[in-house]
Amino acid sequence: MYAFFVKWNDLDVFVEDTAQYAKAVYVSVIGRMLPESVKVTDVFPLGDRQRVIAACTADTVVGGRNRIYLIDGDLGLINDPQKLEIKRLFTHRVYHLENYFICEAALLEILEDENPRLAAEEIRARLDFGSWVNDMEPLRDLFSTFGVSNTLSPGLPTVKIGVDRFTTASKNLDPQKIFEFCAERIAYLYANHPKRTVDAAIKMVNTSIDSKEFFLDVIAAREYLFPLLKRWIGSKGLRLSAGNESLFYRISKSCELERHTEFKDAIRRAATERHL
Repeated sequence: MYAFFVKWNDLDVFVEDTAQYAKAVYVSVIGRMLPESVKVTDVFPLGDRQRVIAACTADTVVGGRNRIYLIDGDLGLINDPQKLEIKRLFTHRVYHLENYFICEAALLEILEDENPRLAAEEIRARLDFGSWVNDMEPLRDLFSTFGVSNTLSPGLPTVKIGVDRFTTASKNLDPQKIFEFCAERIAYLYANHPKRTVDAAIKMVNTSIDSKEFFLDVIAAREYLFPLLKRWIGSKGLRLSAGNESLFYRISKSCELERHTEFKDAIRRAATERHL
């Protein structure tokens, strides 16, 4: 299938993401980063993170078609902040693709379409995006704990535990459940690793999180942020009928990309430089 689309691409993009909607969403986002003269009509999922890294590492041909390999930031954003220095490889500076879609402006556009009886200012006031972001603050501690745990005891479950483990009966984020989980997990780590090792891991992870311009960038958007955001929207009396596939595609066409300069620069370099 890759060979079929090669002639339609000016830049070949190989990705980790295998979600059904990922191709269309990547094409939408990347297309907005490129000059009109550069076309990307399809991207090519290679499987998990290690397969993408292996394929990129093995791609030692000088010249040829312009190409780039993309992998998610994952917990490595906070517990392994050293960037992989492999030619043609770019690691997202957010947890994964869906984090680019945590965008108030793009979301408001969609909510205006879905709530035509409400004025734009009424929708903005009801959404109260800043308050939702503030309500997500306990996730900072949760993902800090995930990062420390993944560093010291990588066999323990972290992100895949799922957001519902940390919500109330009404599906809102429960800070107490997060506090109890974090305390229990950190206690386990202290019981099984030298204190200085745990202290160093906690300091490293928290320093990495604090260095981020927007702390939600290090939180898994697909598994945690969007389920919580959609529940928040519903609780405000706003209609949002789109499923994830449709929602992510619609947001991808207008989400703000200005602050994601490293991603934009990597795509543009890959598309325009020769002898890569």
